[in-house]
Amino acid sequence: MSPTFNWLVNQLHKALSSRCTAETRVCRMSCLYLAVFFCVLVQVGVSFTSVKRIRVPENYRGPWPWYLTKIEMAADVWQKAVLAGNEDGIFELDPVSGLLCALKPFDREEKANYTITVIGGNKTVTVNIDVMDVNDHIPVLDQSTLHGIVCRGTRAGVSFLHVVATDGDDPTTENADLRYKIIQSDGSWFHIDPRTGAVSLTEQGVTYLSRSDVSHFRLKVQVKDLGGRPFAFEDSSNLEIVVAENTWSSPNPVSIPENLRGDYPFLISQVLWNSTEVRYELSGGFVGDLFTIDESGNIYVTEELDWERQSEYQIMVSALNNEGALYSEPLNITVTVTDENDNAPVFKQDTYVVEITEATRKGSLLLELKAEDADDPSTRNAEIEYNIESQEPQLPKSGLFHIGKRSGQLTLLDDGLKPNRYTLIVSATDWTEELGGLRGSCTVVIDVKDVNDNPPVFILDQVLTFIIAEDAAPGTTIVTLMAIDDDVETVNKAMEFSIQSGNEDGTFRIRPDGDKNAVTVFLEKDLDYERVQEYRLVVAVKNVVELLGVEYGPNSTASIIISLSNVNEAPVFTEEKYEVQIPENTPPGALILNVSASDPDIHHQASLRYSIRGDVRNLLSIQEDSGKIKLRQLMDREQYGDTYRVLVLAQEAGDGGLSASAEVVIHILDVNDNIPTLIGDYRSEYFCTPKREEQRTIITAFDRDSPENSVPFTFTLPNNAQLRSQWKLTAINGTHAYLSMRSHHLDSKVHKVPIIIADSGAKPQSRHVSITVLVCHCNNRAVCKVDVDKMPGMPTLSSALGILLGTLGAIGIILIIIFSHLALSAPRHKAGTTDDIPLKSAI
Repeated sequence: MSPTFNWLVNQLHKALSSRCTAETRVCRMSCLYLAVFFCVLVQVGVSFTSVKRIRVPENYRGPWPWYLTKIEMAADVWQKAVLAGNEDGIFELDPVSGLLCALKPFDREEKANYTITVIGGNKTVTVNIDVMDVNDHIPVLDQSTLHGIVCRGTRAGVSFLHVVATDGDDPTTENADLRYKIIQSDGSWFHIDPRTGAVSLTEQGVTYLSRSDVSHFRLKVQVKDLGGRPFAFEDSSNLEIVVAENTWSSPNPVSIPENLRGDYPFLISQVLWNSTEVRYELSGGFVGDLFTIDESGNIYVTEELDWERQSEYQIMVSALNNEGALYSEPLNITVTVTDENDNAPVFKQDTYVVEITEATRKGSLLLELKAEDADDPSTRNAEIEYNIESQEPQLPKSGLFHIGKRSGQLTLLDDGLKPNRYTLIVSATDWTEELGGLRGSCTVVIDVKDVNDNPPVFILDQVLTFIIAEDAAPGTTIVTLMAIDDDVETVNKAMEFSIQSGNEDGTFRIRPDGDKNAVTVFLEKDLDYERVQEYRLVVAVKNVVELLGVEYGPNSTASIIISLSNVNEAPVFTEEKYEVQIPENTPPGALILNVSASDPDIHHQASLRYSIRGDVRNLLSIQEDSGKIKLRQLMDREQYGDTYRVLVLAQEAGDGGLSASAEVVIHILDVNDNIPTLIGDYRSEYFCTPKREEQRTIITAFDRDSPENSVPFTFTLPNNAQLRSQWKLTAINGTHAYLSMRSHHLDSKVHKVPIIIADSGAKPQSRHVSITVLVCHCNNRAVCKVDVDKMPGMPTLSSALGILLGTLGAIGIILIIIFSHLALSAPRHKAGTTDDIPLKSAI
C-alpha cells in the first residue's frame, strides 16, 4: 500500500465511523470496508515507466552543457535520480530543471546511439538517443595514382576496372553517397559509371583502339560525396590505362589418352585476356568440375578420362569482368579422348537357344551372333573375330556347324541331323591373341526338333447320312467326328477343323475338342423345310502348324448329308412389332393400322383369323379376316399415357390350328387440349411497403400436355395501366416467374393480383388466375409487422427506462435518510475513549 492510499483509508474511516454509535460495532466495520472499497477505486499503479526517443547531430560545438530533453517526474526526485547507461560520462541530469544534458559532442562514427535510463522514485524514464550523421569525412580514393589495363577487342560498355573510394560517414545517408566522374581525358574514349566507379570503353573508344596503335591513356578521375552536389567533399587521382594487345584466341585441340596415370589436376591448355579485372569460366558438355580454370587462365583436367563414357568434349571458355559481363565471344576448346584396349567383347546374351528341325538343309543360317566391344570402333581395339571352341555331343560327328569369323553367322555344315540337343561354346576376340587381345564367350544351345510330316485323318466313314425334323432346336447335335495324327511332337499333332462347303448360310456350326482331337457338328439356326430340304456338308481337318513334305488327302475330309422332314409351322407376321402414331383427338371408327400374317407351309397353306389380346381399355377393334385395326373411342394421352400396347393374334382356321402373335405399339401424339394452371400456396407471401429491394415471390405453372404443347409458359398481367404500374412479372424459366412490386408504395392490405398464364402450343391455351398477397409495413429485418394487442405485464422501452431511473432515485433517497438519521442521533464522544477502535488495529 502507498502512503497516499493509507492516508485516504484513515480519513474515510474516521469520517464514517463518527456517525456510528458505540453500540453499533457492525456499523463501524461496514464503514471501514466501504472506505477501503472507495480507495481501491482510486488506487493507481505504484510505479510508472515511460520511453522517449530523440535525435541529435554529431560534432555539436557548444555552448555547454547541451540541454537535450526534459525528464517528466516530480521535482523533488531530480536531485536523487540515477542515470543508467552513462558509462562514458557524456550525460547528466540538471537537478533544478530536470533537463537531460550532454557535456561533450557526439561522434556518430564512434558510437551511433545511446540508451539512458533515468531512475527516480517510483518512475523510470528511458531515453533513446540517435546520433545523426554530419558530413565530416572526405571520400578517399584507394590510391593516389590508379592503374588499369584495357585489351583491344573489349566490348563497349563492359567495365575493365573499378575505381574505389571510401567515406567514413553513414552509408545510409547522402553523406556517403559517392559519385565518380572523369574530369580530365584526352578524348571521349572512356566512360565511368557515376555510382559504381566502373570504367569501360565507349563506342568511340572501341573504334579508336581498333584503328590506332596507341599504347596508353592518362585520365583524371574525381569522387564526390553528397551524391555529387555542389560544395560536397571530393578527392581525385590520376588513372593510368595501358592498352594491351588482344591475345584472346582459341587454343589448339587437346588430345588426352583415357586412363592416363599421373598427378591431377593436370594442365592441358591456357588462355589469356589482358585486363585489370578478369575472371574465367568454363562451360560445355561435362559434369561437375571435370575441367577447371584458374585466375591465370590455366585449364586443367581433374581426373582420369574414360573414352567409353565420352570420347570428345567441347569446352567453352569465357572471360568476364567483375560484374559477370563478357569481354568478348567465348572460345571453344576441343578435347579428344584417345581409346585404349580396355574392354573385352561382350555378347548380348550368355546363352542363345536355337530350334531347328530334322529337315533343316545344309548351309541354312541358324543364328547370327553379335558381340559388342565398348572400345573405339574405328580402331583394332573393337575389331572382333568369332570362333567355335567346342561342340557337344559330337554326333553323328564333330564340326557339324560353322561360324563366320567376321560376320558371326552360325550355319549348318551337313545334312542328316537327328532330334537331339547340341551345345556350342563360341568365342569373340578383339585384336589377336598374339597382340594381347581380349576375349569373351557365350553358349549356343541348338535343339533339333521333329517335323510335321503326317496329316491328320478321320477314323469314321467318309460319307455320313442323317434325317432331322425341320423344327429341331438350335444346339441339336448332328454328329461327332474323331481324327488321329501319327506325328510324335504335340505341336505337330494339334488340329483345327472347318466346314469347307455346304454351310454358306451358317445354319450349322462346329465345336472342336482339342484334348480328344474331335469335332462336333451342331445346329446353329432354325431349319425351314419350305426353303431347303437337304444339306451336304464337307468337314476338313488340318494341322495347326504347316505340313511338310506331304499333302492332305481325302481321308482328311468327311461328307455329311442332312435331310429335313417337314413339320406344320405357325403363321408368320410381316413384322415382329408394329408401331403407329395417332393424334389423341383421332375420332372413333378411324382406321389406324393393317396387320398381315402368312402361313409358311407352302404345300399346306391354311386361312388365318385375326384377334386382339391385352386391350384392357377396350379402345380397339380388328377385322377377323383382314387384320384392319380401328378405334372404338378417343385415346386421351393425359389419361392413357404416351403409348398403348396390345398383341394381335393370327391363328390357322380349324381345330388345333397354330397361331402367332405380334406386338402393336400405338404412340399417342399430344394435342393442346389442357389449360395451364397455377400451382402452389401463396397465402403466406407478403411484400413490404415502402418497397424493399430484391423482394419478390416465385410463382409456378403446370400443364398436363406434353412439353411441345405446354412449356415455356408466358406470365402476363391484364392490360390494366393501374395494375401494371403497381406490379411486375419477370420470367425465370419456362415454368417459373417472379412477382414483385413495381410501385414504391402500396396500401398496407391484402391485394388480389390477376395473372394470365398461357402455354406455347400450336394453338395456345391460357387461363386467368388471381394471387392473394399481403402488403404490409416491415421492420428493419424486412419482417412484416402485424398489429397485435400488448402482452400483459410486458413493459415498453420507455417504461423500463422509467422503472430503472425510479429505482435508482429511491435507493439514493433511502441512503440520504439513513445517514441523516445517524448524524442526528449519534452522541458526541471525546477523543480517546475506550469505545474508539483505532484504524490501525481494525486493519
